[in-house]
Amino acid sequence: MKTKAILLLVLFFLINNTAYSKKIEIIAKVNNDIITNIDLYKEYQLYEFISKTKLNLDLQAKQRFLNTLINHQIKKSELKKYNINIKENIIIKRINLILKSKNSNADELKNLNLYNFFYDRVETEMKWVELIRKMFRNRLSINTKEVENKVSENNNQNFSKKDYNNLIRLEKNKKMAVYNQTYFNEIKLNYLVNVLQK
Repeated sequence: MKTKAILLLVLFFLINNTAYSKKIEIIAKVNNDIITNIDLYKEYQLYEFISKTKLNLDLQAKQRFLNTLINHQIKKSELKKYNINIKENIIIKRINLILKSKNSNADELKNLNLYNFFYDRVETEMKWVELIRKMFRNRLSINTKEVENKVSENNNQNFSKKDYNNLIRLEKNKKMAVYNQTYFNEIKLNYLVNVLQK
């Protein structure tokens, strides 16, 4: 009888813990948009899936994933102010390229119920890059003389047109990264971020 009572107690405890872990809780707000514990767990799953590594979901990891979710939500909210559209087939193509580079595919993400979550992430990032490109278009031009000087500094006579174009692309990407971070840091100040639970 004592063994049955202990077994029932353990079973009751396990059932309650399982039910609790599936309870949806708001852990943060960005203005009026909410981030839940489910979003945090999906972010964690996506990280493990993409990086192909297991990670202990400790307080530091939770904070890092929460910051990623907050930044993502700020970008989504900011993008609503602009008319930036990217065709679905282009987003799907980008997703497939990312997954292929990770030796994976969309079906694996769908089996984990992460495809829509990942789609939203990729779509937002693509729109964000397009927004930055449009906003800072005039400042993204590269001084070709500087590029030519870099080439001549390296004394590289075997520098092809393709190498030259890659160098220009690299310089543009560096500028993009600076404008991206600067603009994001500026607009982040306009958003009320309230972390309710860690």
